[in-house]
Amino acid sequence: MLLKPRVRKILFRLSTLLVLTVTAQTSFAQTCPLQVQLTHYTPEICYYDFDQNSCKDRCATADPAFQPACFSQMQLPCDLTSELLNHAPSYQQRAGSQWIHISDLLSHHQLQSEYHVVQQSLYKQLYQGYIRFPVSNGFSHSNENVKKTNFRMDILDSSKSLTRPLAEAGTFLRYSLGLHLEDQMNAGFTELHKKIDKFPFYKGRDRSELKNELARLKRTQLFMWQFLKRSDPAKIGRGRANSLNKRLKKFADNVSQLPAHCQAYLLSKAQVLNQYVDVSLHACIDKICYNTIRYDSPSFFQGIDQRLTHFEETLDLLVDESKVLKYVFLEDTVMDKRAGYSVPQISEMIRQASRHYVNSRDRRDLERFESVISVAFLQHDQNGQAYFNQMKAQADAVIEAQTYLGTFDNQDILLCEKMHQITPRLNEIPRELHALRQELHVVISEIYEIGSTPELMARYTEIADQMEHLSEEFEDISHADFFLQDRTTKLLWKLDNQFHQFSDDPQQIYVEYLAYDGMYWSPSSAVQLQDLFPTITKLSTQSGTLLPAGVGRTHGLNSLSLSFRQSAYSGCHANNKTITMVVRLVDSQGRSKQLALTATLDQL
Repeated sequence: MLLKPRVRKILFRLSTLLVLTVTAQTSFAQTCPLQVQLTHYTPEICYYDFDQNSCKDRCATADPAFQPACFSQMQLPCDLTSELLNHAPSYQQRAGSQWIHISDLLSHHQLQSEYHVVQQSLYKQLYQGYIRFPVSNGFSHSNENVKKTNFRMDILDSSKSLTRPLAEAGTFLRYSLGLHLEDQMNAGFTELHKKIDKFPFYKGRDRSELKNELARLKRTQLFMWQFLKRSDPAKIGRGRANSLNKRLKKFADNVSQLPAHCQAYLLSKAQVLNQYVDVSLHACIDKICYNTIRYDSPSFFQGIDQRLTHFEETLDLLVDESKVLKYVFLEDTVMDKRAGYSVPQISEMIRQASRHYVNSRDRRDLERFESVISVAFLQHDQNGQAYFNQMKAQADAVIEAQTYLGTFDNQDILLCEKMHQITPRLNEIPRELHALRQELHVVISEIYEIGSTPELMARYTEIADQMEHLSEEFEDISHADFFLQDRTTKLLWKLDNQFHQFSDDPQQIYVEYLAYDGMYWSPSSAVQLQDLFPTITKLSTQSGTLLPAGVGRTHGLNSLSLSFRQSAYSGCHANNKTITMVVRLVDSQGRSKQLALTATLDQL
């Protein structure tokens, strides 16, 4: 797909940073920065199953000085930036900062054809019967009391993010990690107190009350950690080993109850544990065998416990997947369509998009048709893939994720092998459509280059008709169950290989690119990350979330987690086997490195 003539996206790189930027109608237009206030609905399920009564926008009254995570800096054509700052209803300013709400950005006529806005509208059109999208992300001015209430809630949430790693360290006997994180937590609370002192709507009494509330919350959250610190290290070490051995046994017991091919699948995955601690999980005659973890004083807290913390992070994901595979659809399950459910109208989307271009011969309609194919059949967008490949070639490292399955809403999972067994043609059609997509891309490229000649239009129509017929066949043989969310896919990237120690310098982490489900996102997309990918349930380090702006901080374990809901259709689709992401890490000295992150979804 070529760039749009009306609202182009320029490759803009500073120190190898590649982002997509919306520009003006001419390629030589200058761009200017615009600070945009985002939305962040909580809980995260609100992006997938929105309820006006229970879903709250935590960024509704945000101020960039106190909630920087609620803001994104975008590069827009200078004339558009000036127009929005002068006329947007949501315009606000304070203490030298000025910003607008994202709702004014998305409603602006000049951005209606921006590529990511088109992606989002297509996704909503296709899955409107399965997802309840947020219905209102508009802006409204808030009074002082609302701002004070939301500020308090944000401060309390931030304090919980600071204490959570230490609270979990106390619960799960992570003694070495807790000692490592304590100074960072205290520094974080110092910063919270500074924010409270600077908040313009608070008076002396308000500040004292909130600081006292923080102190009480901190004591409550850290009760188990303070108790652990007073305990005998030898007792802690033995308890730690026993706790992990219980989880190892749980995993082994779960695996032993699975069919042979599922056992082989999980035992193969479990070999990753050996890079931390050699437990050598393997199948014996009538059970799963492994090496138990032993407490070895005094060397236990001089590298072994650190490795065990990395080990534990992966083991917990393996235990979850072993539970999932115990509750799958049985061999005699009948997959009949259920009353009240319908298959997404993929063929109708293709028919409409194709006809629009044939009638208009407008380049934007041709681009929209290509987008329809990507979103409907989960194929990597060719522009997005080209951007990723360029970033990957310049990245400091390429890291492959560990991938795992988890349950969603206690539903039995329809395994990919079972879905393809029920309807083999479901696996064949995407391959045929992919081949047609490749042919179509060649034709479209020629149309862009020389125009819509009769020969090219005849070939275009022929391919589009074939795709439409295959889509109709796909809908005829599909079952509603294939499109219902029934699993959580969990990805874990280890951002370095220092498993014998913890990272001493927490770094800022920025998401620069994310692609899956036939779509891609970058920081200067007009659409927010979760609005484009509403099935995301988690994007975080152990220090806290990177949502909504794709920005956060690393943790002593230096790992990054991404979780999202999937249906059998999304999880098993031949075109949707890889997920790609690019992140940038910046340390306290301002030094940065770029990492290309990949994941291969090898679901059974």
